[in-house]
Amino acid sequence: MPEGAAFFCGAEHLLAGSMTKRTFRLSDLGRGFNLPELAANADARDQRRAFSLFLALFVVAWTTYSIFARNNLDINSDMSENYSWSRELQLGYYKHPPMFAWVVAAWFKIFPTEDGFYYLLSFANVAVGFIGIWMLIGIFDRSPRRMAAMLAMSLLPFYTFSAIKFNANTILLAVWPWLAWATILAVRDRNILHAVLAGALAALSMLSKYVSAVMLLTMFAASFTVPGWQAFYRSRALVAMLLAFAVAIAPHLVWLHMTGYTTFKYVDSNRAHSFGRFISGVVNFIAAQALWMSALFGALFLTVQHFGDGVRSVLTWREANSNQRLWLLMLFGPIVLTLILAAATSTRLSAPWGIPLWFAIGAVLLYAPEIADADIDIRTLTRIVMSVLLAIIVIAPLIRLIDYAQSNAKALEPRREVATFLSELWHKRTGKPLINVAGSQAYASAVTFYAPDHPSEFVEFETNYAPWMTAERLKRGGLAIVCAADDTVCFEAAKRFTEPSAERITITMAQSYLGFRGPPATLTLILQRPKS
Repeated sequence: MPEGAAFFCGAEHLLAGSMTKRTFRLSDLGRGFNLPELAANADARDQRRAFSLFLALFVVAWTTYSIFARNNLDINSDMSENYSWSRELQLGYYKHPPMFAWVVAAWFKIFPTEDGFYYLLSFANVAVGFIGIWMLIGIFDRSPRRMAAMLAMSLLPFYTFSAIKFNANTILLAVWPWLAWATILAVRDRNILHAVLAGALAALSMLSKYVSAVMLLTMFAASFTVPGWQAFYRSRALVAMLLAFAVAIAPHLVWLHMTGYTTFKYVDSNRAHSFGRFISGVVNFIAAQALWMSALFGALFLTVQHFGDGVRSVLTWREANSNQRLWLLMLFGPIVLTLILAAATSTRLSAPWGIPLWFAIGAVLLYAPEIADADIDIRTLTRIVMSVLLAIIVIAPLIRLIDYAQSNAKALEPRREVATFLSELWHKRTGKPLINVAGSQAYASAVTFYAPDHPSEFVEFETNYAPWMTAERLKRGGLAIVCAADDTVCFEAAKRFTEPSAERITITMAQSYLGFRGPPATLTLILQRPKS
């Protein structure tokens, strides 16, 4: 059975192995869910069982943590902004290409618009990336070392705390490993299907975030370490790959041209305006990446023999074979190219740019020259990961209460409460669905998510940002506006789209949790009613 098909049968086979005998024993049932033992067993079926069980536990634990630890979807309202974009499917948006908004739209066609299901999307996204890494490592090795690499990766904050917020950075956690997998197979085997898949995934990467260009360049360089690359570059597979990429990306390129390359203007707004600011960004970026590696390195130091020697061999490329050089390229290529890109464009790096860069770190460390044959205590590594998953569920409510203890006004903005109140008020005043909303970004986008009518957002009162919002639509559907008390820009913009007769209501609201009450927020609601 092919590896891909075999994996997806893994969950089904969690108990199947124990049922092949006529006499069923409870000990067999227990073994089927004994993750440390399954992870350490070299049997291919047990490896698939172990990975399936680990993946399920990981998604459940981190989704649960997110539900109980978060007071709002996310402090910077990226997730509600993504949802507001998903209400109006476009070939691009003023900040980013469209891929993650499309994913959000598809997800909530299936699931209810609740915080928990949004967090489930975040970690389903991580799970897709983990499966991609599993398949990628499986090209070279299918021993328990592959399972050890996956366990180690689950300790990286990129795949846990940072991944809670589904956005343009985190979607790449799912796309890049599969792009690497398809590209290597396409080059090695010159298989047309893999080539088309690689081209399509390359396009999806760019449609997620333009910084994916560093991954495309990395895989181009890495292809020259894959056996048979000379034949690939003279084959129909290369043509198929390029055609698939071109067809998938062409509509967005047309949109870019027609909109005056609006997303590039947003990227340009993130430039560092001085050399000192650029350098501080680089230093903070590197420091954040090093800090986020600490849990992974700590776990591997405890469970892998001669791990320190392996780290030194990675840094020097000493005695690396062709496969190891391929992994090194996939690890360091995107990192180095990201730094070069930032320098070339004078962009101030931020720590979240590092989220998708490290998909190869587990394999690089565990297959490094000095430790490729070293023993790994997979049982202990598995218990460490399981302990972390249990701990984050236990501490989740306490994390949520910290915001209340610190009176963190931004984290405790009453977004759901305001959205619910505004929706009920609109229905009471107009007797019609709430179709259009605008205002202070965090609150306006929250209304699109939490209000039962899920209105479309008039983003920053700009038709360039919200081309779906026409004068006729505003006239027919009316406009509900929510402005934070200190948002003077919102109040000034509201004057252009409301009449003096528009109803204005000032409210004060606060979040509460387990008897604790957050700092109150004062807002003004402006209701421009629909016209017949």
